[in-house]
Amino acid sequence: MNSYRHTRFRSSTRGQPRRNASGMRWSSLVAFLLVASFGILFAGCGGSNVVKGPDQAPVDDITFTEKDLERFQRLAGVQEGTGAALDNMSSISADVLDTGTASLVNTSTAQMPSLDLSMVPTYNAMRASGAAEGANLYRITNSFLNIRSEPKVSSSLVVRLNGGDEVTVLEFINAGWAKVQVAGSKTGYASLQYLARMTTEDRLAEEQKAFNGLYYVHFAFVNVRAKPDQKSEKLGQIDGDTFVRPLSMEGDWARVPFNGKEGYVSKSYLAPFRPAFMVRKDKFALAILRYRASDPGVLEDLAAHITPLKNAGVHFVSLRDVQDILLQQEAQKNVSLPSKAVVLAITELTPDAARKASDILYGQGVTATFFVSGKNVGLSGITQKMLMTFIANGFDIQTAGYSGDDLRALTNDQAKLDLAKGRQLIEDLTSRPVFAVDYPQGGVNDRIAGIAAEQGYLFGIGNAPEKSFYRSQLLRLPSFTITSAMSPDDVVAVVK
Repeated sequence: MNSYRHTRFRSSTRGQPRRNASGMRWSSLVAFLLVASFGILFAGCGGSNVVKGPDQAPVDDITFTEKDLERFQRLAGVQEGTGAALDNMSSISADVLDTGTASLVNTSTAQMPSLDLSMVPTYNAMRASGAAEGANLYRITNSFLNIRSEPKVSSSLVVRLNGGDEVTVLEFINAGWAKVQVAGSKTGYASLQYLARMTTEDRLAEEQKAFNGLYYVHFAFVNVRAKPDQKSEKLGQIDGDTFVRPLSMEGDWARVPFNGKEGYVSKSYLAPFRPAFMVRKDKFALAILRYRASDPGVLEDLAAHITPLKNAGVHFVSLRDVQDILLQQEAQKNVSLPSKAVVLAITELTPDAARKASDILYGQGVTATFFVSGKNVGLSGITQKMLMTFIANGFDIQTAGYSGDDLRALTNDQAKLDLAKGRQLIEDLTSRPVFAVDYPQGGVNDRIAGIAAEQGYLFGIGNAPEKSFYRSQLLRLPSFTITSAMSPDDVVAVVK
């Protein structure tokens, strides 16, 4: 050790002017602090340790705080974005992870995880409510849609929109084209082939009535006759896709207005016009029962509640099941949640509590969603092997954030980092998408819900005790926190 130190000293000062004693002491002090701090961090020792300096003299125990870490990085010339070894969970050594990595998060130097945000537009669309009255909103059903300057495919491009985007239909030009308004005040023309009217189940019949009696020419053109007879005088013709609202129907003929007069066209060349409708359920009945594993006796209560819930006809689903159903609905498939659907949300999990909950639920053949906090993940915490075992047993794994702090008390950058790291950690360990967060301490408001949406979450669990919610509330889902004071009958009454 002494030989190594002597060699380094000689090579680093060769050809350099001699320094005075105070300068040498300051340089040695900085080197010592850097070596000591990073040695402690990457050796996996706790918040304090006994280290030896260049002269092998013992030094008192030192406790390093986040401010110390930031100062050491600054002394070492660490610039923002270069501390990935500390801020990227996939590159932190296992022993450091095991000592409570959550305390190392510092938003002044932290590098945001690189998350897959490709589902954000889809999730935003899924949370959008059915068309508001008078809004005339239409959803793009193709992977993309070109908005043109005129109602023809050869006209110039105004803007290209993505599948799932919404436009407001200002006017139907004919059965093939509509004048639309996109975000802001920009207008253009869109093919109706790739648009669907947004509505809800309750409003579908009423909205369809608006198109009753409206037809269009579904041929290249149709001749208009003076009388309902093919040998009658031809008054002119109506081009394909043109709207026609017949004054009356007489056998195989329709009496229609034409150039200020009336004429007859063959009904065989007409078809009823009705735009495509995207019917979306806007209100859901889903009871989320939240069991906080840190509460004494709550897991024993969970075991006692399952049989009475089964006897009440409850269907247990995970949030991953709910996500799958909503995605299928988005693709206009006729699927829905089962009646009396219940999600068991198991939160505030320690390793022992996670194992116990898994044994209870697996033994009774019941699925659930486990919410895991980043601070409880590690070699001495909830391990990757445990998570993969839970998944193999049919449980859904989501996140409870990274630090376990109430997100409402954090700045925007801190909350963004906490939600991003919480998602990244579970995804890295399970190789499965994470799309739901149990807000620590129920800490959610509009600001936090917005940040969660930006970080790729579809669902967020809050504390409001309700068993029904609207589509727009998916990031602030209500839940019932089950306590030891509640009897099995009380819990059954919640879901009825």
